[in-house]
Amino acid sequence: KIRIQLMNYPECSDLDFYRSYHTNFYNKAIHLVCIPILSICFLNFASLFDFIIKGDIALLISYSLYYFTLGSKIGTIMTIYLVLLYNLSNFWRSIDMNWRENSYILFISAWILQFFGHYIEGNSPALLTGLKQAFLEAPLFTMEYIYPSLLNSL
Repeated sequence: KIRIQLMNYPECSDLDFYRSYHTNFYNKAIHLVCIPILSICFLNFASLFDFIIKGDIALLISYSLYYFTLGSKIGTIMTIYLVLLYNLSNFWRSIDMNWRENSYILFISAWILQFFGHYIEGNSPALLTGLKQAFLEAPLFTMEYIYPSLLNSL
């Protein structure tokens, strides 16, 4: 019901839209754990591609630029968070010879857990309605629990 009401208002932010899919405590907890894991896996996968710069760095810069469009405070904090995830992904690749296979396993497991969270909550994932919200707002959603006052400026 909340989701339908939010979708009818054009002033509804993408983050509010994403939040409306995650109201159950258990679903939120699952996402709080799985979203950073998925972000690290995405960085691992992106590291396999070299464009003008490495794919993982391009992904980091793209996300950071997006968050700076939401404000300098949000952009700065989210960039620090993303750099932390980037460093964790680099560390993982440096110590795990099977990081690709293990990234796939963790990636699939995290998605399954998130779908299970939505089953518990009784709704469909935001991924099925909006890719932008699912991929760009998800890390911001997790940061809301780590640094609650960050999003006061939105």
